[in-house]
Amino acid sequence: MKRVTSESDYYIVIVGGRYGDIGPLGVSYTEMEYDYAIECGIPVLGFVNGNTDGITFDKTEKGDEVRLKLDKFRSKVLSRTCRKCANSSDLGKEVMKSLVSETRIRPRIGWVRADQARSIDDVNREKRLTDDLAAAEREIDELSRALRDGAVLGDEIDVRELAQGGDLYPFNVGYMSSEKKIVFELVYVRWNEIFSSIGPSMYGYILRNSVSSHDARPTYIFESSLIHLIRSKIFDKVQNRRVDISPSQIDDIVIHLKELGLVKFSENKDEDSFFRGITLTERGERELSRLKIVRR
Repeated sequence: MKRVTSESDYYIVIVGGRYGDIGPLGVSYTEMEYDYAIECGIPVLGFVNGNTDGITFDKTEKGDEVRLKLDKFRSKVLSRTCRKCANSSDLGKEVMKSLVSETRIRPRIGWVRADQARSIDDVNREKRLTDDLAAAEREIDELSRALRDGAVLGDEIDVRELAQGGDLYPFNVGYMSSEKKIVFELVYVRWNEIFSSIGPSMYGYILRNSVSSHDARPTYIFESSLIHLIRSKIFDKVQNRRVDISPSQIDDIVIHLKELGLVKFSENKDEDSFFRGITLTERGERELSRLKIVRR
């Protein structure tokens, strides 16, 4: 009895009009199983006939002593979570509902064939391997993307030959003069200044902002910082009036910083969409810190 009970995932007890066979200790085997299941911590599902007056005479206990034991056992079962049933049809429905609910709330191992059984260690090991495989696939995908992104230059041009640091970049900017005339002018800005200005906006992950108007182009969040930098170079001419930068120059700057290894294209995926944006590389973060820190 104990072996079968201890190997059970759930214990179901149904109390009707019979107490059952009584063991040597004066308690029915059913009640002993019930007590042992509770002692073992096995989830117990109790069902009690709620219509005792409707039980036929031939299905009830005849002796007063046994009926008293049955009443006490019924009270014991009712003292815990259980369901009352009026008839056999009602009982079947309640058992199914309770079992489905219990397996969802407190899932147990269940019965499996010996050749299909897996230990908890096997399950945990499989989960770790699955997680490791998923992480490895993500890393391979990121490395493949990084190789493709770096393929523009590769071994063709040494990074040291690219403009950087104190080298100047000519921005072709447009603005309205004090005489209300459109003026185009070349404004030279050092690459360190450009990166120092727009780099902080690239921490994390950025995309071009979408726009509602078909005539307007999407912009990066860092463009306002770049315009502020350029305005500071020609403030005596432009004051606080609008300054426009060619969109192609924004793209040129992003690509150039990528080839310098300061930024990289990064992917953001969710269930419904796929985006490609920009973020700082490790080298970019170190270089930005070098430009931003204040020494004693």
